[in-house]
Amino acid sequence: MKLAIAQYIKSEKLNYEERKYYEELLDQPADACSAIQNGRLIKFELTDVEYKNKKYPDSFFIPSLEIRKSVQLGMAVKVIADWMDYESNDERFWVKLTEEFINENGLRTFFGECRNNTQVLNWGTKFGPIHLHHICDIDFEEFNSQKNKEKIYG
Repeated sequence: MKLAIAQYIKSEKLNYEERKYYEELLDQPADACSAIQNGRLIKFELTDVEYKNKKYPDSFFIPSLEIRKSVQLGMAVKVIADWMDYESNDERFWVKLTEEFINENGLRTFFGECRNNTQVLNWGTKFGPIHLHHICDIDFEEFNSQKNKEKIYG
């Protein structure tokens, strides 16, 4: 999407307000992410939802940092992907966290599996990295249900 916006700004004769609006979209922080699907590398960006929440506190809600810090492997979290092309819109979708790495500064980095089919990724496609500032929702109910099944069925 950012590539499309940058190309649009260059190609169109925009007035000052229009140019400012599109340049602001380009400045929104996002982090590089990638997946391998059917032997093909797919690069995209995950939205920094903390930034969006600070910018739009009355309309863009996310769980508190303390709640996001409580995520564990096996949980489903929701992220927002910018597919970075003309054909696809930004998209929210669920990811099951499958791997975690903690660096020397304590920063948690996750990798996960797509839990639904998206415009670009198929169910089960692994991707990352995912950080706490990418998580816009958490499915605690599914996680607790899975843990209860494990207790019952061993």
